[in-house]
Amino acid sequence: MSNIPQGTKFHGVDPSVETVNKGSATANALRDAYTIDDMVNYFGVKGLFTQIENGPVVENTTDELTIIGNGLGSLSIPANGFVRGNTFKAYVEGELSSLNNAALTINIRDNGNVLATTGAMSLVSTSGNYYHIDITFVVREIGGAGTAELMTSGSFHYTKTANNSPEVIGFDNLNNTTFDTTTLSTLDITVQWGAADPANSIDTHLLTLQRIF
Repeated sequence: MSNIPQGTKFHGVDPSVETVNKGSATANALRDAYTIDDMVNYFGVKGLFTQIENGPVVENTTDELTIIGNGLGSLSIPANGFVRGNTFKAYVEGELSSLNNAALTINIRDNGNVLATTGAMSLVSTSGNYYHIDITFVVREIGGAGTAELMTSGSFHYTKTANNSPEVIGFDNLNNTTFDTTTLSTLDITVQWGAADPANSIDTHLLTLQRIF
């Protein structure tokens, strides 16, 4: 089945109205038109973006670089497209190698502004292992910068090579200074190593973004 285009209209009638041949028995009785976008808003869950190829490998550098690859959908929300309570989930998975005590910072950015950061994480030695990041965003208030509020919480998971044990680092941040719902909002996820070394490497294989409320 093909996707239903945005803006496609549907007609519904009040539950009290008798229906005949897929319409109201009385022409236009308590009849309303709805778009597919209205239905998505009602049901809540909507896939916004999915990455369909590996993202760039960030290795042997201290530059802060994106790890997001090409995908389908969009990582942008239009101006005034948020409503209070909107909740989004992002899931990231990729390959990680690091020296023991290597410093890695992951920043979740919106139009270049930091929404949340892991800070400089001190990693244990790992090589060619997979990691994943779970991120949840909640729009607490809408408006311009200084009025709008976005709460971001997440966790970074990877595996220690020596004993195959899981390592988890959590992070959260309330942004009520730069988050602005009156302008186009575009998500980016960047990484930065504390030292340049060929053994320090990270990329993404999967990245999905969904609105869940």
